[in-house]
Amino acid sequence: MRRWRCGKDTLASIMQEIDMVKIGHQNPHIVKMKHYYVGDKEVVLLLENCLHGDLYHYVHYSEELLPENIVIEILRQLLKAVSFMHSKSIVHLDIKPENILLRLPLPQCDIALCDFGLAKHLRTNEVTRDLAGTPDYAAPEVLNYDPIHLTTDI
Repeated sequence: MRRWRCGKDTLASIMQEIDMVKIGHQNPHIVKMKHYYVGDKEVVLLLENCLHGDLYHYVHYSEELLPENIVIEILRQLLKAVSFMHSKSIVHLDIKPENILLRLPLPQCDIALCDFGLAKHLRTNEVTRDLAGTPDYAAPEVLNYDPIHLTTDI
């Protein structure tokens, strides 16, 4: 569940994230939204429950390395999610292990890409620049404030 206390200025950006998650609902590797509520001063987004945490915490706290075949499967599923969003002209801008949720315990593999709060819908002939994302994972064009493209996620 995500909850925001917001004014009118931030409501539009929160609704944009909700729209992105709705679009992603068609892909099996994007987090599913169960419901959302917009009140006078807060927005609540209820997402599917991915009981096994995120990839960052698994890797950080695990005493074992992930086998290569599991890493390949995680990347395959992640690329399917990113490719789907790119087919809709949406760039995520914050792909990182913390935003890769685990639906099943590893070494089983079923991931869900989440957190579309920084995602942008790129429009034809429109130049978009944004200082968005987590600096350690940000693409050079983001850090240099150059135009953003779908390839920024890769």
